[in-house]
Amino acid sequence: PDYSITAGGGFFIFARIGKDVVDAIPASRKMAPNPAAPGGITRQDWALCQWMAEEKGILCIPSSPFFSRERAMEGASDEFVRIAFCKQDETIEKAAVAFLKLGDNNQVLKDEKEADIINISESKELKII
Repeated sequence: PDYSITAGGGFFIFARIGKDVVDAIPASRKMAPNPAAPGGITRQDWALCQWMAEEKGILCIPSSPFFSRERAMEGASDEFVRIAFCKQDETIEKAAVAFLKLGDNNQVLKDEKEADIINISESKELKII
């Protein structure tokens, strides 16, 4: 990379979780016991991240660890996930397609090449942001 133009560290965003994506999270994943989650309960951000990692192959970070325990338990972190962009463009494009499909009747990529077929710039905006 050209460090005079591009930062040498990682790139992260806090993305708001859209209604279509919230609706795609299985109910059994929400408010489930989880000793790693603040208060021992899997709130929406944890439920989404765990479900996406285990079932969809998309890894995001729950936002609640970036909030105080009190604010997380109030639900302040429920609407957000942390997404890192420290990957190759091809990987980011595949993840973008998978995110788009989360809000589209809970579909997932059929195969690795599907991401290459879909041009992200022509797709609808990501619903999580």
